[in-house]
Amino acid sequence: MKAIFSNGQLLPGEKQGPIQPGMDAWRAWLQANQQFRYKGEVEQYSARKETRRGIAYWYAYKRIEGVLSKKYLGKGEDLSLDTLQAVEDAFIMEAWKRHKSQELVYEIEAVAYNPLSLGKKIKPPSLPANIIKRNKLLARIQKPVVFISAPSGFGKSTLLRMAYRLNRKNTAWISLSDSDNSLFLFVRLLHASFQEIGIDIAEMDSLNLSKPDQIFNFLASHILNSIQTKGRNRCVTIILDNYHYIHNNHIHRGINHLIQNLPPNLKIIIASQKKIPINRKTLKNRGDYVEIGEDDLRIPQAEVLDFIRQQIGREISPGIEMETITDLKGWVMGIVLVTTILKSGEKLTHSSKLGEQKNFQNYLINDILAKYSPGTQKFLIQTSFLKELRPDLCEYVTGIGNCARIMEELGNEDLILSRVDSTSQVYNFTEIFASVLNTQLLQNSTEAINALYKRAADWYLRKGDLSQAVPYFILCKDWEALANVFALEDLGSLQRYNEGSKILYWFTILPLEVFYRNAEFFLISLFVNVLYGYQFKLTDYATGFKKMALEKDMDLRLIEFSEIILSAIEKNEPIDEQILRQFNGSFKSSNMEGLRYLLELYRLCTTTIGSDEIDRVVFEQTLNTISERGFFFIYILGTFMYGSFLQQSGDLNHAEEFLDQSLITINRVLGRYSTTTIFLLAIKVMIYIQRNEPEKALPYIEMFPFYSRKRLPILDSPTYLYYLLSIKYSLFRHDTDMAQKNLDLITQFYKRFPSKLYQVDLMKALHAEIYVLKGNYRTAEDLLQSGIKPFEIQEAAVAWCHCLVHRNRFVELQQFIKEVTSHNRFRLRYSSAASLPLFGVVARMGQGEIFSAFDLLQQILPQYAHNRAVQPFIEVGDRIFFFLQILLLSGRLENEETEFVKQLFREIGRSRELENSTEATMALVPLFSLSQRENEILILLLNGLTNAEMARHLFISEHTIKSHIHNIYLKLDVSGRYELLNQVSSAKAYIRARCQAA
Repeated sequence: MKAIFSNGQLLPGEKQGPIQPGMDAWRAWLQANQQFRYKGEVEQYSARKETRRGIAYWYAYKRIEGVLSKKYLGKGEDLSLDTLQAVEDAFIMEAWKRHKSQELVYEIEAVAYNPLSLGKKIKPPSLPANIIKRNKLLARIQKPVVFISAPSGFGKSTLLRMAYRLNRKNTAWISLSDSDNSLFLFVRLLHASFQEIGIDIAEMDSLNLSKPDQIFNFLASHILNSIQTKGRNRCVTIILDNYHYIHNNHIHRGINHLIQNLPPNLKIIIASQKKIPINRKTLKNRGDYVEIGEDDLRIPQAEVLDFIRQQIGREISPGIEMETITDLKGWVMGIVLVTTILKSGEKLTHSSKLGEQKNFQNYLINDILAKYSPGTQKFLIQTSFLKELRPDLCEYVTGIGNCARIMEELGNEDLILSRVDSTSQVYNFTEIFASVLNTQLLQNSTEAINALYKRAADWYLRKGDLSQAVPYFILCKDWEALANVFALEDLGSLQRYNEGSKILYWFTILPLEVFYRNAEFFLISLFVNVLYGYQFKLTDYATGFKKMALEKDMDLRLIEFSEIILSAIEKNEPIDEQILRQFNGSFKSSNMEGLRYLLELYRLCTTTIGSDEIDRVVFEQTLNTISERGFFFIYILGTFMYGSFLQQSGDLNHAEEFLDQSLITINRVLGRYSTTTIFLLAIKVMIYIQRNEPEKALPYIEMFPFYSRKRLPILDSPTYLYYLLSIKYSLFRHDTDMAQKNLDLITQFYKRFPSKLYQVDLMKALHAEIYVLKGNYRTAEDLLQSGIKPFEIQEAAVAWCHCLVHRNRFVELQQFIKEVTSHNRFRLRYSSAASLPLFGVVARMGQGEIFSAFDLLQQILPQYAHNRAVQPFIEVGDRIFFFLQILLLSGRLENEETEFVKQLFREIGRSRELENSTEATMALVPLFSLSQRENEILILLLNGLTNAEMARHLFISEHTIKSHIHNIYLKLDVSGRYELLNQVSSAKAYIRARCQAA
């Protein structure tokens, strides 16, 4: 029960009696509690305690006419009944003044109202002659209530105009602007739009605008009556475009009321650049509404290509034109601009970002930007790197004094800038213009550009927003300033700045010198980088610890601790958490707790070495604990690790389920388009590749550029993953040219902008895979022997297996697979060594160990079948398919495995081999159709054991041995051991020949 102050006394709860103001109990209660509810004779309000500069003060809060009002109550020891009543009187007076003020506003608006200004607002502009058809979206918006929200340039208004054209006689259209926030004007617009289609919803004089809560109830009933008067079967639609301009709470509540009480013959469609502030809870229960978002408005690639072909009158070239159009990802404004360029006969020239295209730049600069004054152009160029545009921020960065006016003028055009929140004057760049303007910015000197970055970083730091300041410090590489900031922080304070995802980014991307002044952060950075799998040198950390010890009076135990952990990491050994206890009281509590969780994840990681197993229950419980404790950046890191382990160990079903659940958690905390989600989506791409499902993998890859929050051409995470997964997808599709192209692009990026993300050995391994696919095994071998550690890079391990198989070095192959397994660390993300066990089968086949190979394949097949992992079999090639055919024909597989094997043959286009097997293949089937016991006895027979020796070895009687041998002879149609040995020798020779010829 919440505490309530009523009738001059505090009622703290069920177990406590009333407390009178001024008593010691009153002061003690105020000191121990945070809030209570005041109920006076006329008004009520909430009282809350807030801390300012270490001192606690009480404040009163009340929402008046939709606006939250705040008043000062005082310190706890000074809070009296008179003060509480005086604040109630103040709220009463404020409510009365606002009510009178609103009545005056209505009177002024009624006098200033000009009916002639309504014409353009209640009639939509005509559609252009050539538009992209949106039939699927038009079908989706047939629900009674439709919300459409997306940034500028996604075709919201065009879609609405298409819907209007389909039923213009029964559609009331309203185009809203910033001047329509008056309830009086909004109702006038609504009235006029209905009159435009021949419906008079009410007498305007009968509407009591001083009672806004009753207006829409009145209108809803009159709209229903008016529609039914015109015809019972008539269905009318209201379209509200540009609803993001509305910030009047009376209008929001009125539209919400109208929607919740929607007449059966009325539909409403609302379009906005931001989320529409309407209660969706009851709508979800009724199921009669649909939301269209940014992704829905993107035009499917096939439709884009058809539209552009039709407009330019020719086929799209498969090179840069096709890549540029693909990079647009269905963005309507970009499609229109590209079409305009191509239609004019110009050509796109190179493969960098669309905004960096020379012809594209010329078009935007000469045809659009040139109309602005030099001052406005300077403003646009010098602010193009900012994530958000605020007047005071822009003035501080550029030194231009009239930024607010420039932003307002540009925002009204809604082309280059789009308004985020009209009340706070925050704007965003339209992405394509930002890219063009950034290209112009980068033509200035490095010193001038860094000065802009530095001022942006300083502005945010002065505002106390480290989360926004760090990216700009990174851009200007002011590590000294960042080191000074981080020296005073701990994990607890960092997590107050943001939701946690950026903290992970800081610890992995920032150079080590940033943390030299904070030894605990230095340790945390070490563990984060180890667990993330980034390439770094342990010697750099050892040097860093020594440097810290020299520069300041450092705890000697920390030096000893650092030596222990560096040694353990180098040897891949777990670290006992108990050694952290010696620092109790020395480390800040949040840092100590964070390190404890990182040590636990490290311990779980090291237990996977040499094994495909991990304590999943403990791992998942650990992640839950970390999330509950608020260390969300460690939770994200652990989620990457665990999801990667599941995917790389071949447990694809569990991996997909875990990733889906984790994405729900991360989206709930960070939002749907958090950059963090791309790492989990990348793992899902690898799952789809392993299942040979390109139709699921490709859309995810194509989404990655839209997760990039950096317009400058730097190697950020989305860009890196886009190229990396594009390489893997191309290798999966055996498109070596496209794989090479993406590999070259990512290498060029790295040369211009070095980053921890780029891993030289991984790029070499991917290069080797390309050479393997091309059949150039010699070059692949040279690359793989140039210092790469194949035990730690799974791509290198798989490529080396192909090289060994190609040279029929099966003994070496078997030994190599054993060594890879014993060193397996599951560090690098977005890879798979799921084919290695299958290469183990090939190694045994190549050595003539056909029964051992057969047993291994039968043992590992259920895991592949259960997870529908098709790609590893395709990767290994013909040798494994020949053995799969024999295994299937032997009839010893379960239903799930049988269907899986048939699926494998279908997906490589060789189903006929199963239906029309050769005589030589069929002759091998009986040899592999023996029972498990018969198979054991056959192997012992081949090893030359007598019946008595076999009986002792298997702990069964000689009589049973003789019975099994008799059955083997019957099944294989032989009369004795000599014929049996000949048959097995022939089978081995045939299988070895098939294996080497494949």
